[in-house]
Amino acid sequence: MNKQIVNLIEERLEKGKREYNEQLDVHDGRDWTKESLEEALDLTIYLTAEILKRSTIEKTLKNTELPLYRYFGCARLEDQENGLVSLDSKYAMLWDDIQTEMAYKINVNAFGGAYHDWMPVYIDQVVGVSSKFNKIVKIFHDGFVDPEDIIPE
Repeated sequence: MNKQIVNLIEERLEKGKREYNEQLDVHDGRDWTKESLEEALDLTIYLTAEILKRSTIEKTLKNTELPLYRYFGCARLEDQENGLVSLDSKYAMLWDDIQTEMAYKINVNAFGGAYHDWMPVYIDQVVGVSSKFNKIVKIFHDGFVDPEDIIPE
């Protein structure tokens, strides 16, 4: 960690050297105490702005209902290439339900309500992520969904 701090300071000095075409001259007549205090005031303004920004974001998130689970899968219609599909859910889902929902979503996106055009869907490598715990909750493999199993009645 200390090395990273030193690296950041060195990067900052290099940036100053590039911008002003010279290294820092500690004997150039400037009032370093006054400049430091002015920089501290600027820092206070920047930190206050960041606090206000984060406060606004947190209020927005509290008023927004986020899904607890998000599932990402690689899937394709019978005669097409793989694509990414995702699902949001308030609850953990079983594999059969994930397959059905993903197949439904893919067919609706491809064909809309023209159920007679719907095609089988092949699903591979689904990953479930919990936003509540910010971690992968389940990995599923390989699935096939026939359109007859998902067409609404």
